Amino acid sequence: MCEDLAAAVETLTRVDDLPDNVREARRQEYAGLVDALSGEIRDAIRNSKLVILRPQPGRPKA
Repeated sequence: MCEDLAAAVETLTRVDDLPDNVREARRQEYAGLVDALSGEIRDAIRNSKLVILRPQPGRPKA
């Protein structure tokens, strides 16, 4: 998903280089892809079993 998101963002940044007759359609298409992939990544992180370890006050860092 991250690679797809990076590719969609990269393409979106270059959409102004496209011919006038397809520019806005491609802008909308890739903006939609960026939104959808960002949402998928957000949901995957929310649903994962991540444990965030924070340093304890007063304990030396490893």
